[in-house]
Amino acid sequence: MVVVTLSELLSNEEIAVLLRLYKEHKWDGEFAPLCRRQIIEPNLQRINQLTKQENDSLFLAYLLEATLDALVDRHAVLIKSIA
Repeated sequence: MVVVTLSELLSNEEIAVLLRLYKEHKWDGEFAPLCRRQIIEPNLQRINQLTKQENDSLFLAYLLEATLDALVDRHAVLIKSIA
């Protein structure tokens, strides 16, 4: 298994789209399917080469969603701890 950072996995432009999709579609159930179509699938060959394995595009979309959820939760805890 190869460990990669988000900035290694996606370009700055792709991260901007990812964050916009998350903001707009986190609560309507459309984030993962849209992320898959707009970000993962067009770049799947590059992602597979980077990770040195075949990846499932929907799994990666859900993984990105879970990662963003964790970052938001961690940020909220940090804000509460310094407030």
